[in-house]
Amino acid sequence: MSSQRTTFSRHACERLAERLAAEPDEIADQLDWDLAVNIGGEKGTKRIHRLFFSREDHQCFVAIQDEKTRTVVTILPVDYFERIAYRIPQPFLIEAEQLVSC
Repeated sequence: MSSQRTTFSRHACERLAERLAAEPDEIADQLDWDLAVNIGGEKGTKRIHRLFFSREDHQCFVAIQDEKTRTVVTILPVDYFERIAYRIPQPFLIEAEQLVSC
């Protein structure tokens, strides 16, 4: 685990509150403990796309996170992410759920 903890930008906090039933601390813990699947990043930036499963919501979401500062800049539902970015392969969705099911 990195010595630096995951934090959320104001925008990410707003998206988390409106889109997820899970608490911010719970999502931060999942990201800190690598209970998320790295599915790519944004060229020319330090932003990575991390797929995680929310047990409370029974679905996956994508956290866009700055790799260096560990700040989550936004959280997107999978269907929205796939419309604006790229399709997430099914095995990644299964892996994200399995990471938190044990």
